[in-house]
Amino acid sequence: MNTRPPRRRPTTWALFVSLLALLVSTTACGDGDAGGRSATTIVVGSPCKTCLKTLLTASREIEGTPYALEFADFDSAPPLIEAMKAGRVDVAWGGEVPVFFGISNGAPVVLLAGGRSSATGQSRILVKEDSPIRTVADLRGKKIAMPLYTVPHYPLAVALQEAGLAWSDVEVVNLNTTDGLAAFNAGSVDAFVVWDPNAAVVETEHGGRTLQPLGDVINPDSAYYAAAGAVQDPAKRAAIEDLTGRVVRAFAWVGEHKAEWAGQVTELTGVPAAAAGLAADRQDWQLVPVDDGVRATWQQEVDFFAQLGQITAPFPVAERVVPGFDTVVAGALATLDRG
Repeated sequence: MNTRPPRRRPTTWALFVSLLALLVSTTACGDGDAGGRSATTIVVGSPCKTCLKTLLTASREIEGTPYALEFADFDSAPPLIEAMKAGRVDVAWGGEVPVFFGISNGAPVVLLAGGRSSATGQSRILVKEDSPIRTVADLRGKKIAMPLYTVPHYPLAVALQEAGLAWSDVEVVNLNTTDGLAAFNAGSVDAFVVWDPNAAVVETEHGGRTLQPLGDVINPDSAYYAAAGAVQDPAKRAAIEDLTGRVVRAFAWVGEHKAEWAGQVTELTGVPAAAAGLAADRQDWQLVPVDDGVRATWQQEVDFFAQLGQITAPFPVAERVVPGFDTVVAGALATLDRG
């Protein structure tokens, strides 16, 4: 069966766009030499509306850091990886798919922790409410909008295989989330594959219907990752270790304050309240140590894309995992248990 997606070809233009996005959207938090802070600054990348910037702000874990934080917002993770490759972003959390493609294309990115979620919190294949498409198999010959090399890429490929379809049996149109929604609303594509809260916006505001929750197909761990140079710098590594504990606590806060989290998402990002509430009800994230099980499932994913011919430089995942962060994450989780 031919399920070969097109190969990714990073370009100078893509790097320029990513760096422009970084310059436009970087927001400073605090002053590196004020209030007892060190001179260390950590740049945190956020490739989605509910990623680390919103998460840390809503939970107030952003407050009182002994280092300065800056945030860089992106529509999706591939341009974030390009910015990290250029040394403009230190740490991020999001889908593992773009991380693996970035590493295979030479990005000096390392893995710190996994991100585990219930299946309901994963991406979705969406169609119009009145669409005659009722099963994944019905997508044969149809156009699907999706940002390629992002978190839903892997489960979509698996879903197509399980439905008896090759990648070439559908036309995947590489569009960012904004352009994908526009194409979906205009009827120029038959389906839209995206993550929450974007998926929830489509369902509540644009007449979308979930054809297939992709978490029910396969539910891999996402990735908490960093630029290699950042963790090699002792001051930055110490800051990232502290930040890791804050991320663990922030995820726990979200799980215990769904209504407040939804309200904060609306206030901080402009996501409509109904969509923010729906996405919050489906969300259940937490960092987990990169143990043998996580490494094995990540390696399986890398090998899957290598077998398809898309990842042309497969790599041993274990060699990209930063030693010691399993202990950092486990310690932060244990603190939650004691609380």
